[in-house]
Amino acid sequence: NKVIKEKKPNTILEIGSGVSTIISSYSLKKNGFGKIISLDHNEKYAEITRNEIQKHNLEKYANIIYSPLKNYKNFKWYDLSYVENIDSIDMLVIDGPPIKIGRNARYPAIPLLLDKLSKNAIILLDDANRSNEKATIENWKKQYDCFEFYYIDNEKGLCLIKKIK
Repeated sequence: NKVIKEKKPNTILEIGSGVSTIISSYSLKKNGFGKIISLDHNEKYAEITRNEIQKHNLEKYANIIYSPLKNYKNFKWYDLSYVENIDSIDMLVIDGPPIKIGRNARYPAIPLLLDKLSKNAIILLDDANRSNEKATIENWKKQYDCFEFYYIDNEKGLCLIKKIK
């Protein structure tokens, strides 16, 4: 939320909905603009988050979408047909899918969404101290020279990734 306050993103795409969706929506409300689109592959969790957003009267700032996982060439990830109309993502928050989907389950986020990231996009990868996420970060570092990576040591670890070109 500090990042939302500082960077003032117009469009946030969040992978995995929950409490963070509500907190981010409040931050957008404080900024007076912006929208968070949150994809969840679990219909039950999407509905829970949607209900919480309504309880807090934050529908203007958040849109929770049930997006089942689908097969891509080499991996399984969220069905992005639900967000085809998004032209520019200013902030990408990756907090899904869960590890049970498979090794490096969060890796597809950058390859699938790279073309939609705005010039100065910020990416937040949650659970960055887990071995799978560390491997994902290393893969991204090898494959993409358009990012700077910063590790933030908190309870689960957070990787802040800045698009630099």
